[in-house]
Amino acid sequence: MPKTFNTARSSFIFLAGLIVVGVVKFGLMLIAPSTDKKWSAPILITHVEESSSSFAVHLWNNKPIGSQSGKKFYFLGENGHWLEKISPQLKDVTFYPLAIDPRGADAFFCQLEYTNKKAPAIQTLLKVKLNPQGGIELEKRILLDAIVGNAFKVLNSRSNFHQEISVGCGPGFVSGSEAYIPYDVQIQNVVERITSTGTHQTGYSDGGGKYGLLRSEDGGTSWEMLPLDDKEVYTLVRRTNSRRYLFTLQKQRELSVSIQPTDSSAWSRPQLLCDSVRNNFLAVPEIDTVHLCWMDTRLKKGIGFFIYGDWDVGRRNNQVFYRNLQDGNAVGVKERKLSGSLSYCGAPTMSVEGKKIVVAWEHYLKPYTRAAIYYVTSTNNGRTWSRIHRVETFSQTTAEAPVVVLHKGIIHLFYDRTEWPNRRCDLMHQQRQFPD
Repeated sequence: MPKTFNTARSSFIFLAGLIVVGVVKFGLMLIAPSTDKKWSAPILITHVEESSSSFAVHLWNNKPIGSQSGKKFYFLGENGHWLEKISPQLKDVTFYPLAIDPRGADAFFCQLEYTNKKAPAIQTLLKVKLNPQGGIELEKRILLDAIVGNAFKVLNSRSNFHQEISVGCGPGFVSGSEAYIPYDVQIQNVVERITSTGTHQTGYSDGGGKYGLLRSEDGGTSWEMLPLDDKEVYTLVRRTNSRRYLFTLQKQRELSVSIQPTDSSAWSRPQLLCDSVRNNFLAVPEIDTVHLCWMDTRLKKGIGFFIYGDWDVGRRNNQVFYRNLQDGNAVGVKERKLSGSLSYCGAPTMSVEGKKIVVAWEHYLKPYTRAAIYYVTSTNNGRTWSRIHRVETFSQTTAEAPVVVLHKGIIHLFYDRTEWPNRRCDLMHQQRQFPD
């Protein structure tokens, strides 16, 4: 073979190799997350002597309001700083928000009271209102046992038999005078007897669980119970302009939805949305769309469990997924992976304003290392997404458990900054303009 031909072939192969390497590098540059340095410097919100600040943000009467550990509230001030406020009526109460009207002033909280260490907590509904000055006023207390618990108590003539009933509630919604709140009732049968030797014995047996919805159409003055399937499920209900969406999570992984028009009382048959959800999910309603986000474990199915097993910090190749559901005959966005090729993801958070969406999560480069916050955005209701960005936190400490809220075109990011080895947790805040 002529030498010139060999030389030409070698030159062609070398040139082709350079082109391939260039294309791969360019592709990786597009795919690989970049550090976003347009965030404001971190601001300390509060010190928390715990491993987590348990912080959440809610839109209430068109204003973002943060709640922390069932004790404190934070309001966004005119200067862009978050200010702590505690209602005198709730000062000594442990509570958590159940249903908040994003466009109105009404909300329902759940108060927890412990009478003793062995008895379950007594849960009370608190009807509260946000006043024009930004304060929280307590309007009424509604004992859940009086609404739900008494409906399941069994009358029995035996003096040695009674039932212990614990009532719990889940996230619901308030829209004007209408309110829906999921409930669950756990029943335990208790039988007491004295043996032939005079020993007092107490026996317990499972009395089953009951699940359903509490519905009020008069602002919480009266309530109606709507029973659901008796299977153990995590239930969450949301409302858009013309639909109610009932989400259930069975076996901590099977996410289903039933839909009900607002002018009807009939729910559709449950539709399975995903069977690989990891423990929990987010559902954010906005106008005519419900946006869903969750940690997904589909890579761990079958033989994948031996490759990405939960012994690997439980996060490896748990992926951040998104989809949405739209009212009427509109076709929603099918599920989409947002976390790209990143491993060790966790704690996704999401906020929506109009057609703008921001999703953030914590990410570890490898096990037992410091976490960082990554995020993506969409400007067209979830149809397309930006590349993945890393938040510049200006710190060598870990940043985890992110919470985002999008308000008036500004992304507000809260996260836990944990210091080792004492595990003291600082709640931090940063913000930036929503990217065009």
